[in-house]
Amino acid sequence: MKTKNFTIGFMLLFGLTGSSSFAQCDELTTTITSKHLCEGELLTLEATSINGGVVTWDSGVINGIEFTPAVGVSTFTATSDNIDDCLFEVEITVNALPDVTISTVETELCEGDVVTLTGEGAIIYDWTSGIIDGEPFTPELGSSTYFVFGMDDHGCSAKDSIELNVYPVPFINAMASDTSICEGDSITLHGVEFGSMAGTMFTWNYGAINDVPFAPPVGTYNYVLTGTNSWGCSAVDSIQVTVHELPTINISASSTELCFGESFTLFGVGAETYSWDGGIINGEETYPSSAGLSTYTVTGTDTNGCDNTATIDILVRDLPTVTGTVDVDTICFGDEVTLIGGGAITYTWDFGATDGEAFTPISVGTTIFTVTGTDSFGCTNTANVTLMINALPAITASVDDADICIGETFIFTAGGVDEFTWDMGVIDGEPYSPAGIETITYTVTGIDENGCENSASINATMHPLPFVIATVDQDSICFGESAIFNGEGADTYVWDMGVINGVTFTPDVTGTLIYNVEGTDIYGCTNTSFVSLNMNEEINVAYVLTEEVLGFDGAIDITVSGGTPAYSFDWSNDGTGDFDDDEDLIGLTSGYYTVVVADSRLCQQILTFNIDDQLGLDNVQKDNVVVYPNPFKDVITIQSEGNFVYEVYGINGVIIEKGASLNNKILNLEMLPSGIYFVNVNNGSSTSTKKIVKQ
Repeated sequence: MKTKNFTIGFMLLFGLTGSSSFAQCDELTTTITSKHLCEGELLTLEATSINGGVVTWDSGVINGIEFTPAVGVSTFTATSDNIDDCLFEVEITVNALPDVTISTVETELCEGDVVTLTGEGAIIYDWTSGIIDGEPFTPELGSSTYFVFGMDDHGCSAKDSIELNVYPVPFINAMASDTSICEGDSITLHGVEFGSMAGTMFTWNYGAINDVPFAPPVGTYNYVLTGTNSWGCSAVDSIQVTVHELPTINISASSTELCFGESFTLFGVGAETYSWDGGIINGEETYPSSAGLSTYTVTGTDTNGCDNTATIDILVRDLPTVTGTVDVDTICFGDEVTLIGGGAITYTWDFGATDGEAFTPISVGTTIFTVTGTDSFGCTNTANVTLMINALPAITASVDDADICIGETFIFTAGGVDEFTWDMGVIDGEPYSPAGIETITYTVTGIDENGCENSASINATMHPLPFVIATVDQDSICFGESAIFNGEGADTYVWDMGVINGVTFTPDVTGTLIYNVEGTDIYGCTNTSFVSLNMNEEINVAYVLTEEVLGFDGAIDITVSGGTPAYSFDWSNDGTGDFDDDEDLIGLTSGYYTVVVADSRLCQQILTFNIDDQLGLDNVQKDNVVVYPNPFKDVITIQSEGNFVYEVYGINGVIIEKGASLNNKILNLEMLPSGIYFVNVNNGSSTSTKKIVKQ
């Protein structure tokens, strides 16, 4: 590649001027080991001429020979003696080495000391002996030199070193294991040195002196032995001495004053184990053998083996002499009695009785009531009273039917005794009719041979009759239509004339009909209602067809009966749907004609007739079968008198649909593709086949 700028420089070098256009020069081929070096690194600059020129460098550089460039940025120029060659210049950057030093640390150490060596003056540091810059380590015993190599951000590196001296520590021992003593006991501390280091000095903390006995106060102490050698290196050992306080023994008694026959329990607290005099066992009940004042002593020993003592006095009192009386010894259950105690200050009776107050016992039979009397010291004694409590007679009350309807009666019956009395005017075993419609509680009372009286009750309800309403969804229908009858006001309904409640029903007779329903509620009470429905008579159409022979000579003559006159007609040929057409049609061509006949109640009858184009073909009067419309789009109607079966099939003879119907059948054939199909109809007396066309 040739560069115009180098060419200009070359021409100026040789004094070539005055030319309007300059010749281009050839670039030198160069080899440079690196453009960025560190101080002291060697550099080789080499350039060659493609034109065979001799290349020389400035600044004393010899082409292709290593040299050491100075620190800083220098520009070196290569020149060829061939005038066709360009000058070549290169900029070389030489970075000074970093000033790597080691941060100041203590170099005189004792065995086990930790030191941290940190390099300074670079960004990356690499230490010998596996040391990591800035992380603490324990140097080995003796004298060691450690080197660090630091690298700056130019990749230039330098080193520094440090010497560490590590001296041994003495091997000392406190010559004892951790120990514990009780308050007031003495202990002697003894430390020794097992090495060969003469001149090791021993000291103890807390003012203790080696091999001199002393009694430490209560507490836990860590007595530390320090041994220091001539290098000033020390070692320590320790022994933990715990001085336990003597236990403070206290006595807890369940009672210090009690009544004879009661027990007391003594508990020593403040120690671990306890030893009592007098045969007492700590925490177990003791029953005194006599009344009076007694003193008991306990020795308590704690978990440290330290012990102490305590004493307690116990007073045992005599019991009061208690008596019990009752005002009457035989009662009926539910009656009151009064129980009275004597011989003490206060009295407590069992079975819920209160001394001197009337109360009602809650059990029957022979019952023993116990009174507990308490004197002024809280000592108690008991006495018994016997009372006979007769049970109340077991009265039963029953009714033949607890739920009746208006117009019915109850019969109440009692049992359990011979003599009964009912409230509400009821006579046992006789029919009874309550005055109101509601639930009433009836009570009977009976008395037994002991004069004890009891009662029983029973609930009975007089229910009103349900208010039944009969409805029909429409009050007038055409022949063949259906209606839905519903009963309201009860839970179940029974209709006459075959009607089922809420189910579609088609009457089989015409005229105005009365339908009755009986409704029954959840209590079995019934009531009735009725509703009327008018079923209009069927519209009957008789007809005579005149076939077309010569054109426009066909005719349809119909005769209408049934239904409710007057009648109106809508023929399909006028397309109006206005029911203002004549009854009969004349002047007809061949084809299908549909008439809708409506009576005064708007009931309808629909017929379709086929006028053939020649006499005797497809005579409606003969086979009485009509299929319309024809042609059709989606739906056809098959019309025939009475019951009939039908088949719809294609020109391939495959049956598409079949079934049975009465008078007429509407078929949805929208799924069929356009084409010719056949409808075969059998009404029992004849079979007719009609061709139909789907558009």
